[in-house]
Amino acid sequence: MGKSWDARTNYTEKQIGRFGNTSMKENPPNMIRGALFRGPGKDNRLYTFGGSTFLANKTDPSWQAPSSDEYSMWSYDTAAMTWGQFDITKAIPRRPNRGAWTEAVNIGVAFYLNGQVDRGSSYVMYTVTEYVGGRVSNATSDETELLGGMAIVDLNTRTVRNVSTDTLGSPRIGGGLLHTTAFGKTSNGTVVAFGGMGSTYDGTDTFNTGTMV
Repeated sequence: MGKSWDARTNYTEKQIGRFGNTSMKENPPNMIRGALFRGPGKDNRLYTFGGSTFLANKTDPSWQAPSSDEYSMWSYDTAAMTWGQFDITKAIPRRPNRGAWTEAVNIGVAFYLNGQVDRGSSYVMYTVTEYVGGRVSNATSDETELLGGMAIVDLNTRTVRNVSTDTLGSPRIGGGLLHTTAFGKTSNGTVVAFGGMGSTYDGTDTFNTGTMV
C-alpha cells in the first residue's frame, strides 16, 4: 500500500436488502449453516448454497418460516447489486445444511459434502404435524436426517451434480473440506475431507446425538 490507511475512517458500509426481482417466486432466504462461495475469478457474483432457517428465535422482524426447497442456491452480483436464484432440485432435491464445503477458485468449482436436513431447511419437515395418542407431539422438532453424497457445483455454468460418497462410510455433518493443488493425480488438485460427526445408528438422529468421525 502506497498511502496510509486508517481502519476507523477509511471504509464505507452499505446495507443491502434481500429482495429478488418481480420474476422470482420468493426473496433470498436468511439462513445459517450454509456455504458461501466466491465463484470464478472474473465473476462478480457471490453464491450461497444450502442452509437452515434459525428456529430458536422468531422475534426478528425479517424472520420467515422455511418455504419451498426449490431454490437451494442463490447468487448476489456485487456490481449490479442484484440477486439470482437457481433451481437445482434435480440434483439436490432437498436443501442441505451443516455440511462441509470448499471451492477450487482456479477452475470455478465448489464442493458441499453430506450435511443434514432438518425442520429449518425442509419445508415438508417444518409443516408436518405428528400425533401421538391423538395429541400433537413435538417429538420430531429436533430430529434430523443425515444426507449422503457430495454436491459438485460448477459455478461457471451454475449447474450441480451429486456424486456418491459411500466409500467414505456413513454420512457426516460438520467437519472440514479442503481443496488443494499441492498434491493429487491431476492438475485440478485434490479435495480432502476430515472430521465431523456421524449417525449413532439408533434409528433417530437429533441435534444432540451423534458419534465423532
